[in-house]
Amino acid sequence: MHLSVLICSHNPEPERLSRVLDGLRQQTAPRDLWELILIDNNSAPPLSEIVELNWHQNARIVVESLQGLTPARLRGIAEAAGDVLVFVDDDNILAPDFLEVCRSKAEQLPKMGVWGGHIEPEFESPPPVWTRPLWSYLALREVRQDYYANSLTATKAEPCGAGLCIRREAALKYAQMVHSDPGRSALDRKGRELTSAGDTDMVWTTLAMGFGMAMFKDLRLTHIMPAWRLTEEYLVRLSEGLRFSHLVLRYQWKLPMHIPPRNLTWYLRYIYRYCTLWGRNRKFYMANVRAENRALQHITGQL
Repeated sequence: MHLSVLICSHNPEPERLSRVLDGLRQQTAPRDLWELILIDNNSAPPLSEIVELNWHQNARIVVESLQGLTPARLRGIAEAAGDVLVFVDDDNILAPDFLEVCRSKAEQLPKMGVWGGHIEPEFESPPPVWTRPLWSYLALREVRQDYYANSLTATKAEPCGAGLCIRREAALKYAQMVHSDPGRSALDRKGRELTSAGDTDMVWTTLAMGFGMAMFKDLRLTHIMPAWRLTEEYLVRLSEGLRFSHLVLRYQWKLPMHIPPRNLTWYLRYIYRYCTLWGRNRKFYMANVRAENRALQHITGQL
């Protein structure tokens, strides 16, 4: 059982990326059982000028010139040779036994197609108290027990993109679906756009193949959280991007979108809520409305 560790990166913060690579250097899994592929997604300067990977005999940097997380992931999938692909963000520090635990789960649970684990935050400054309910938006997961499922509705067992482990055949199927439906590329981040449903698309693709999904408490990583990711401005933008991309994803999968019809009743309710909500609550409500309107426009444009 061999693993491919994939890091998709665009203009990373050098110190954070160095810590990510140090975390990989400290893995207890023998290096002949895993490869490391760093996908440079149009970074300036190129990652080859600031990163040294000679500590790993099977590590390399590949360049994906098409901007966006989805093209970078697809390039990584195409390059990977492992039985299981492990997606590591350029601000994720894996626990020393992460790859060893991942490999063990893959061997013990052959019907498990995609899985993740506990994601601990490392805040660069104390987070505002009001942000606590929104931490799941930031790919932070507290996993106190193992969860297994094969249903789209079992969200406690659904991994996010940070530290996502997926069997090669499921990743290849996902890549095939994206290539045949380019609209799926709109589901992930590109530049300042905070759309973020590509990882969910991978998970759902895996479930559709008959595999299960899981979250494991002993599969652990640390997610570095800079202060700017906990600002109101960023979280409002992120909320809008998440809502938009997940609505489009549900449309792609022919699932109910649950967008209220834009009729007189909706407009009256909208006016009422706009007038009665204040400050931050109004901003998040308006982000939700914009996301729904954008999703409707996006879908109409595809018809």
